[in-house]
Amino acid sequence: MAYDSGQHEIFVTGFGLGNNVSAVSDSTNKVVKSVSIPDVGGIRGIAYDSFMNEIFVASGYANSGSETPTVTVISDNDLALVANLTSSHWWSPWAVAYDSGQHKVFVTDAGPKNGNNQGSVYVISEGNNAVSEGILVGIFPKAIAYDSIMGEIFVANQGSKTVSVIADSNNTVVATINVEGYPSALAYDPNKGLIFVADSYQNTVSVISDSTNTVIANITGLSGVGGIAYDSAKGEVFVGNAVISDSNNFPVVAYVPEAFGAIVYDSGIGEIIGAGPSALDIISDSSSSSTSTNPTSAPSTALSPSPTVPEFSSAALISVAIAIAAVTVCTVALKTRTSKLPRK
Repeated sequence: MAYDSGQHEIFVTGFGLGNNVSAVSDSTNKVVKSVSIPDVGGIRGIAYDSFMNEIFVASGYANSGSETPTVTVISDNDLALVANLTSSHWWSPWAVAYDSGQHKVFVTDAGPKNGNNQGSVYVISEGNNAVSEGILVGIFPKAIAYDSIMGEIFVANQGSKTVSVIADSNNTVVATINVEGYPSALAYDPNKGLIFVADSYQNTVSVISDSTNTVIANITGLSGVGGIAYDSAKGEVFVGNAVISDSNNFPVVAYVPEAFGAIVYDSGIGEIIGAGPSALDIISDSSSSSTSTNPTSAPSTALSPSPTVPEFSSAALISVAIAIAAVTVCTVALKTRTSKLPRK
């Protein structure tokens, strides 16, 4: 998923949509448009280019030469096709991030290629969509995030248990950071200069300082870790079943009733959008509806004693069932749920 701040829409893949990309309005929670992109073996990653007002979608994998890995570029206004980008070097384009400082799009390629198990990161120039030669990183670079303060790209190498740091000024690796477990998702905190690294295998989160490129904390005891997103208005990280403050010691301040495989923050209206099995769950970070749900165990942080179990604080969830036939724009059925998330 990707949040488009220009159109105030969430761009969504998955949910049985095949090779369709759909846009959900954040004001109506309904699908407002949809487009079919080349079917080359499954959509992997998606990112929003705020300067060109375009969506970049990575899909496909090289399967004995029968499929062509592709990055599709579409206009966010009418979902018109801008370009289908291919490269003989790509094996499986996976994660995508937009660099607003350098006006580049960074795409990880899962590899391996030519007998080399290392993955690569490719750079697409904004405007002419020229693809550069790859930057070698670790094994299976599954996630990518842009650090706007440092002008760096962070890459989660799941197979290597590392995070690569790329300087966007010269496209070179400037650091390789060892992390616990198998990094699978990233979230950037510009307020504190932190990178939160989710590990879906061990249900943990590592915290990296972007000024030192070192791990400063490991948050354990979580459950359902998948996607991760940073809420810049609240200074909080949503991951698995927990809401984590980016303040000292990274305490858990609330729980959510459902963990999400993919998650994104909508800065326009202060909502967290999570992908459930068959619907989008929309969590308001400021509402006050209430129902009780209590986790059985409390996550803890390597920097602090085991925290007390926070009570549920306010959060309203709306399940947005997405039903789309081909590229027809359909109304999304809404199923409202409320969850009590009283905070500490």
